[in-house]
Amino acid sequence: MTFNIENFMSPRALQTLRSTGLHKVAGVMAGIDELTIKEAVAMVGAKAHLRRCESQKIAEGINAYAALNGEKVADAMSAMIPRMVLPGIGGALIAAAPSLTADGPIDMDQLQQRMLLGGGLGALGGAGTALVKGLRQAPGGVDQGLAESIRNLP
Repeated sequence: MTFNIENFMSPRALQTLRSTGLHKVAGVMAGIDELTIKEAVAMVGAKAHLRRCESQKIAEGINAYAALNGEKVADAMSAMIPRMVLPGIGGALIAAAPSLTADGPIDMDQLQQRMLLGGGLGALGGAGTALVKGLRQAPGGVDQGLAESIRNLP
């Protein structure tokens, strides 16, 4: 499958992106005159974190409501998946940024490889963070032997 960015962006927007850089376009979209690549990544990360917190609160509310009604609460994996999605997307975007902001044509194979690797590492980090956070906050919900075994790992 080939991806042609010209099918998704107008020629004028594409030329602006190529000549000024992704961080400059993000700055204009945010209403900020000067925005560096670090600030653009921080802004995207902050928005992703905010959305993650909002979705986490909604999921916790739904689980609490289900528990009050005596319904089966979701298992650990379905609770972990939402915590893997945003870090995975963030990792893919951060990994793709050098290819998207470089001068010259975009090597789609290299871009896909970077996005897959960055997305996989981000999702893995999100899953690990969620697992550690879950074990620290509510070890009673996990078998005590398993929790102690995981904590004692080197």
